[in-house]
Amino acid sequence: LDVAVALNWGEFLPFGAYKTYDYLLATAPTLEDGLMKAARYNGFVNDAFRPSLRRHRGQIWVDYTNCLDPQCNPPEYIEFVFACFLLRFRHTTGVAWRSLEIHFQHPPPRDLSEHHRIFQARVRFRQPVTRAILDPATLRIGQLLADAATSELLEHYVRGMLNGADV
Repeated sequence: LDVAVALNWGEFLPFGAYKTYDYLLATAPTLEDGLMKAARYNGFVNDAFRPSLRRHRGQIWVDYTNCLDPQCNPPEYIEFVFACFLLRFRHTTGVAWRSLEIHFQHPPPRDLSEHHRIFQARVRFRQPVTRAILDPATLRIGQLLADAATSELLEHYVRGMLNGADV
């Protein structure tokens, strides 16, 4: 059994597989804008989990919370999501940026080699929250597909879908 299968799925799922959502995040001007859209519109792809951004002591914390059941954080799903976000934003910025740390609530697997290879950051387990810690300078990285008109159009569409409108 490949204990890192969730990380590998996140790595090999091609950009665009989430269609509208991928392009909504990728057409934002900066990584920060893309992450803010992810936090605002994550319900478009999953209404149970929600990312949030906040500044703390000179760092940016991106927390990932199960809004329906905070005690339910399936390790495979959480690792898949973190790998997807990180690798997609590396793709859309064209920059091999790294988180400062990644925190998971679950216990570590026996082999951490895939975690280190994919995240290229300190990975900590048995933490109180699921979190990626970023350097604030990372948020200013521009995105290669940034396009204000497309971003606005996709945001309007996603907002309408989330509100049950006929768009």
